Amino acid sequence: MTSLEASEVVLTFLESVGRRSEAELYLELFRKLPKSSFGVIAAEATVTRHAHRSLVEQLSFLTQLGLVAPLLLGLFDPKGAAESSATLVKSLGKAGIDISKHPASSISSGNLLKAELEAGTLPIVSFARDSVEDERFAALDSLLGNLDSKKLVVLRNRGGLGPHGQRRVAISQEHVLPAHDGGISVINLQTDLAPLLESNLLMPGEGALLGRLAPLAEANPKLQVSVASPLGLLKELFTVRGAGTLVKRGAQIQRFDTYQGLERERLSALLESAFHKRLKPSFFERAPLAV
Repeated sequence: MTSLEASEVVLTFLESVGRRSEAELYLELFRKLPKSSFGVIAAEATVTRHAHRSLVEQLSFLTQLGLVAPLLLGLFDPKGAAESSATLVKSLGKAGIDISKHPASSISSGNLLKAELEAGTLPIVSFARDSVEDERFAALDSLLGNLDSKKLVVLRNRGGLGPHGQRRVAISQEHVLPAHDGGISVINLQTDLAPLLESNLLMPGEGALLGRLAPLAEANPKLQVSVASPLGLLKELFTVRGAGTLVKRGAQIQRFDTYQGLERERLSALLESAFHKRLKPSFFERAPLAV
């Protein structure tokens, strides 16, 4: 099967989880990136232990599309991952995926992984059993920066964060988050993180996970951080709706009913740039509906 035929098979499969036009759009965007910048995938030990077949299937589809991402094992539970990684590695080999294996201590610069990713090899990076959590996440942060990664996908059996099977998750009467079958759709770190952590909406361990992912998203403005299940990996990557939870840096939006307190010169420049017209001298004399 040629790479073009393989892509057609995978795109046809993606039609079962979303619109083909969406899949083709995302695939085009991903293929415009350097191969080493596509993303990084971190799998919890429970995934490699109980759902490795689903993970292998999804990774196989990605490689057929010409997309490879370093697979991190042991980021959350290095002892548990070490016990189940051999089975995963064996299954990846049987699926015909070209892999390489590295201890996390050897990939700090990212140069070796860049070369392998450009060649279409899937690097498997394992953290030592006795490694310290702070050091593991520092290594991940460094790797994301060195590869200029655009995505970090955390895979766990439960999938996205928060309640599942709902369309809206209410933190309060005024503060409602979009949701779907796989959990909360999007978490804006600027507006949602603190109230969400104070609520009882998160499952045990999810607050700690958010606490680890938030600094990564804050430190890397161009990075998209997602939490999904292995079975929903392709849907998370190739559909607008996704299948898990997108954790984004976000922004805090403020509303003003007058121009007082605003930098009029900057606002004027912004409006003129957007509409390609000069503002009338009397523009700011009229009260706005809202800014």
